[in-house]
Amino acid sequence: DETVSLAKKEIKKRAPKIKKGELEKRALKIAIAAIFYGDLKNNRINNVVFDLKRFISFEGDTGPYVLYSYARASSILRNAIRRAESLSNREIKLVSEQAPIGYRATLSGISGGVKKKVKRKKAKKKAVKKKKAAKKKPAKKKTAKRKKKR
Repeated sequence: DETVSLAKKEIKKRAPKIKKGELEKRALKIAIAAIFYGDLKNNRINNVVFDLKRFISFEGDTGPYVLYSYARASSILRNAIRRAESLSNREIKLVSEQAPIGYRATLSGISGGVKKKVKRKKAKKKAVKKKKAAKKKPAKKKTAKRKKKR
């Protein structure tokens, strides 16, 4: 309860207009991340110092910061995939060619991953459309025609 209330205070500082339901949901996730990460971070050999205020901090080597980083990275990738659907291979190649040498390998790997994700997404959309179409139209039964032997 104490961890959740500390998380709520931190959330309210950053988002004062947050809805109560969303506040409860986020606070619980942040509290769990804070406790788990704080516990995992401590070394078994050393004495464990349980400092809840340090664990709940949104800065530094803490669970809430790791959670925030994950959410931010997921958002960036979601937006990149959304934008990549409209990019051509030529445009992706131009961007990767203009990048410094150290980033080229990373960019080419990312663009390849994004391309795969876009292809999967398009394939999924096609499958969903076909499934909807199949539900609307009853399939015609094919009757086997037999050849008469004489």
